Amino acid sequence: MELERPEDEPLPGDWKRMPEFERLLIFRTLRPDRLTAAMQRFVANTIGKEFTSSQQFDLERSFQVGKHSSFSPTHSQNHNPVVDLGDQ
Repeated sequence: MELERPEDEPLPGDWKRMPEFERLLIFRTLRPDRLTAAMQRFVANTIGKEFTSSQQFDLERSFQVGKHSSFSPTHSQNHNPVVDLGDQ
């Protein structure tokens, strides 16, 4: 556990057979500084690598999409925003 990236190394002895979630508990206890990296590895191995990285935000595209929507970010009590939409 004194390695630079211990989450990439196999655990010693019988700990090798430990389920990956339980490995996270070990990291939380012994190397809290490496817990984020260990969690990213767990998520990538469990549900897929696409869940460990974010897509680059495209501000220009969001405005283009926003031009065609009639979303109103305001809401007040006793007001139904659906009524404002009418029969569009």
